[in-house]
Amino acid sequence: MDDEEAPGRASVPAVTTEDGFQKALRALVTEADTNGVDVRGGWPVARGDETKMWDVEIAALARSTTAHVDDAGSAVASIIGAVAAREGVDTNDLPPLQEAVDHEVLEMLLDTSDDGPQQYVRFRYCGYEITVRKNGDIRLKG
Repeated sequence: MDDEEAPGRASVPAVTTEDGFQKALRALVTEADTNGVDVRGGWPVARGDETKMWDVEIAALARSTTAHVDDAGSAVASIIGAVAAREGVDTNDLPPLQEAVDHEVLEMLLDTSDDGPQQYVRFRYCGYEITVRKNGDIRLKG
């Protein structure tokens, strides 16, 4: 569908704040990327009446975020919390983590007595490559 509204998609709400602009832009770029559209590049954007013009450039960045499994917390809650914080969404808005990794594998990693520094579990979740290390360090890359 070129420049058409997706079926069943609500119309785009009016953007009246900078936060609203950031959310709308994030949603648009994420949806386009999910649908296989190459969003990288630069475009001139003109206001409908041509009184203002902007140059818009989108570049993919490899970002990394770190977190840690709390002593009293669980690996699952810590991972979901880190992804939600990175995405700026509520944890309830994320898909179940068990679709990406077996929870028992994470718990076994953290519960074993072997303190080998190279032990880790790596998997993909919500577009991130997530690495959980034996010492409880969590790294989100993507």
